[in-house]
Amino acid sequence: MVFGGLDGIVTIFSVVASVAGARLQYGVVLIMGFSNLLADALAMGLGDYLSSKAEFEYITSEKAREAWEYDNYLEGERREMVEIFETRGLERADAAQMIQIFGKYKDLFLDLMMVSELGLMPPPEKDESAKDGIVTFFAFLFFGSIPLFSYLFSLISVPASTEAGFDTAFIIAILLSALSLFVLGSVKAKFTGQKWWKSGGVMLANGALAAGIAYGIGFALSELINSGK
Repeated sequence: MVFGGLDGIVTIFSVVASVAGARLQYGVVLIMGFSNLLADALAMGLGDYLSSKAEFEYITSEKAREAWEYDNYLEGERREMVEIFETRGLERADAAQMIQIFGKYKDLFLDLMMVSELGLMPPPEKDESAKDGIVTFFAFLFFGSIPLFSYLFSLISVPASTEAGFDTAFIIAILLSALSLFVLGSVKAKFTGQKWWKSGGVMLANGALAAGIAYGIGFALSELINSGK
């Protein structure tokens, strides 16, 4: 959820910044913003689903292969595991004793083989790829809509044809997006082990850089196009 939300804010705020830099109309901000929001949310959600599905199927197939080897070639698997732990500094006798004990318990031994031999974490009991995709979709959709709030509510008092720029709506979008990026970045620190303020600051800087580039490109292209008229 956190990563989908971060992607949503950075992506959509960059769209808003490019339109504001080009000084297009409020209506254009909302059209481009919401069309990109939905399309990118679908793409991110589907991408997360497909990657999670492929990873789950691959790990599950590898565990099934290891299970067959356990059932049909246990002694060979034990020797292989002993050799692996020898390379990691264990005495052969100690490694053999440990593997002899672990080998009595099939599920435990399979998990050990997955991690030590293949470098893969054991698969979850259920395939949660659909859940991952749905969470990513809604996280992107919710947090990505934050940069658009100020323009959406501005239509209450100003027409959609109002020219965008470095105005009140854009400043509010900057503040809301910056706050959201910092908060989500701080939450991300729980998963990455970073200090919360450092993680939040990095995400804030990342969003500012992306939006700054988008604003500059929008402004430059607008000036170039208008100068040719």
